[in-house]
Amino acid sequence: MKVKVDELQACLLSSPLPQPLRRPVQGGQVTIYKRDCLMVRARTNQGQVGFGVGTPSPNVAQLINRNLRAAVVGLNPGNLAGLRRKVFHRRPRYPGLVQAFAAVEMALLDLQGQIAKCSLSELLGGWARRRVRIYASGGVYLDGEESVREAGFWAGSGFSACKLELGLSPRQDMQTVRKVRDAFPAPWAIMVDARAWRGGHYGLEEIGRLLRDMASSRLEWVEEPVAPQDIETLRQLNKDCPVPISGGGGVSSLEGWLDLARSGSQDVLQLDVLHLGGLVDAHRALREVQPLGCRVAIGRLSTPLEAAALVQLASCFEGDLVGWMEWPQYSGDGRPGTYPFRLAEQMLHTSLWIDRGELVVPDAPGLGVKVNEAVIRRFPYRSGPCSSFQPTGV
Repeated sequence: MKVKVDELQACLLSSPLPQPLRRPVQGGQVTIYKRDCLMVRARTNQGQVGFGVGTPSPNVAQLINRNLRAAVVGLNPGNLAGLRRKVFHRRPRYPGLVQAFAAVEMALLDLQGQIAKCSLSELLGGWARRRVRIYASGGVYLDGEESVREAGFWAGSGFSACKLELGLSPRQDMQTVRKVRDAFPAPWAIMVDARAWRGGHYGLEEIGRLLRDMASSRLEWVEEPVAPQDIETLRQLNKDCPVPISGGGGVSSLEGWLDLARSGSQDVLQLDVLHLGGLVDAHRALREVQPLGCRVAIGRLSTPLEAAALVQLASCFEGDLVGWMEWPQYSGDGRPGTYPFRLAEQMLHTSLWIDRGELVVPDAPGLGVKVNEAVIRRFPYRSGPCSSFQPTGV
C-alpha cells in the first residue's frame, strides 16, 4: 500500500496568562493577555502522525484547513516539490499562504523522517554538528536590577548568553546594559532586542548615541534599532557605531531577506524560518548566503516543538554561519521569564536536552520529539488580541 496523507488539520490554540501582564515602555504601557500557537497535525493512511507549528493566525489556520488540506490529502508526504507546485502556481496567492505552507511542510517532513527512519537534518542534507549554541530570551522591558536577577537564574541553569528586550527609556536602557555587563563579564554574551526603539519612540540621533555608548559593554548585537528595510540608515549606523547591528526578522519575504544579506548592512542576520517559507527554503537561503561570509542567528521562536525543528536546520551548518539560536524562557515554578506559557511547557512529552548553553540535536526520526496531543484539547483558542499598547496620557 502506497503511503499518502489522509488527514491534515491546523489547530489554533491559546494559553492565557493567569493575570494580564502590564509593563511600562517609552511612551506608554504594554499589556499582554495570552500567547497563541498554531499546531498542524498530519496523518498517513499507515498511521504515522507528523506535527508542525506555524504563525499563530486565524487566517493561516483557515488557509491550511480550507485550501492546503485539499492539496495535501492523498499526496505522498515526500512529494514536497509537487505540493509546492500545486500551492504556488495558482492564482490568486492569498496573504499568509507562505506561512501556511511552512507549517504544513514541517509536519510533512516529520512524516518523511518517520517513514525513512532518519532525522530531519538528514532529510535536509546532513548534519555538520550535533549541538547548537542558544541564548536565553526572557523578560520584557525589565529594569537593570530585574535583568541582572533573570540573567543570574539563566547562568545557574547553564546558559552563557542572554538577550535583553529594551524600551523603558534611553537612560534606563543604558543602565540595564551596564548593570548586566558588570554582573556578567565577558565571555558571557549579551544581545539587545531594540525593536521598541523604532517607530518614533526614540529619535535617530538618540539611537546612534545609545549604540556608541553601549560599545564598551561588548554586545553580541543590537537587533533592529530601525526597520530592516531602511538600508541606508542601517549602513550609516554600521559606519558610525562600533556595536554589531542585527536584523532581518521583520522582513516579509525570503527574496527580501536574501537582498538584505547581499546589502551588507547587517552584521548578524536574523532568520525567522516559519515566517519566510519553511525549512526547505531556509536551508536553500543559508546555502546561498554562506559564500558571503554572513553570520546568521535563528530567532523568533515560541515553543519547544519549533525549537526541535529549527535546531535540526541549524545543525546542517557550522557555527561560523549559524552561530546562535534563540531559546525563549517562560516563567513558572519559581523560574523568571517573559510570562507563563503553559501550552509551551506541556507540548512535548520529553524536554529537549540543553547542556552547557547548547541545545543537543534530537536524533530520533523526523523532528526527533514526541508531541503531547492533549494540548489540543487543553488549550482551546480564545479570540482577541494577545497584547495591546496604551500610549501615555490616553
